[in-house]
Amino acid sequence: MNRKPILIIFLISFITLFACQSNEEKAKAQLKAGSDYLRHSQFKEAIDCFNKIIELTPENDEAYFERGSCWYNMREFPKAIADFKKATDLNPNNAQAFFNKGISYEAMGDVKAACPDWIKARDLGKPNMNDRIKICRQWGFQ
Repeated sequence: MNRKPILIIFLISFITLFACQSNEEKAKAQLKAGSDYLRHSQFKEAIDCFNKIIELTPENDEAYFERGSCWYNMREFPKAIADFKKATDLNPNNAQAFFNKGISYEAMGDVKAACPDWIKARDLGKPNMNDRIKICRQWGFQ
């Protein structure tokens, strides 16, 4: 029995199935891969995945948030801030993105710039914000 035609049909079917995936499905697969890379501190590989997601689905706030987390861990704070800002622009209810933007400012030595983000995170329900808010009160924030 000649298995070559069966193998060719299988390969064509596999390629067709993958090519027919929606951008959303491809983005979900990349998000899982990128999150795994991030969890294992493989930040450049994770950034590549998140970049692909942003190409496929430019309104994906999770991709910006996760890429911002990579930039933060790589001590690329201005890039982290830009991505966390984009994540909060796309999803204004993302308390963690506001908090992370604040800690990125803090890491750059600009606690005063962090305060509006920390206050927003608190207002959105992020727990354990008391110490951060105390710091902000010194700058006149409530």
